Amino acid sequence: MWGQTGHQAKAELIEQLGAERAVVAGPEELLTALDGLEPTVAFDPLGGGFVEPVVEALSPGGRIVSFGTSAAPEVEFNMRSLYRKGLSLLGYGGMLVTPELRREGLRAAFEALRAGELKFVVDEVLPLDRVNDAFRRLAERSVSGKLMLDLR
Repeated sequence: MWGQTGHQAKAELIEQLGAERAVVAGPEELLTALDGLEPTVAFDPLGGGFVEPVVEALSPGGRIVSFGTSAAPEVEFNMRSLYRKGLSLLGYGGMLVTPELRREGLRAAFEALRAGELKFVVDEVLPLDRVNDAFRRLAERSVSGKLMLDLR
């Protein structure tokens, strides 16, 4: 498993979390950075210009699972690459999940967290009166992990 980030400062954390390698690249450099890797699955929370290099890098029969558009909602890529390689583009529609399935998923996630099977990184816990700082840091993409607000 490889991870991708646009910031060198986040690469070490990605590898500490289990990635074999962290690629530091924006959309223009991503295909070159993936040279030699032919992933079978790519999880894409970014959209925008990141989709095209992933389509080109995927191995035949590969899949892209799209679950966000942090970079941009509009994408461009070569459809010939998609169909000639037999790729699948799958969307995650969290808004389509029923309340029952959402509760079941949350229960499973909390159980995995309790059992130590699921881990996440907390970058910082901020008091509620610093919520604007949290939004600023998210917009600047200067967060490594999760920002949490202390509601006490």
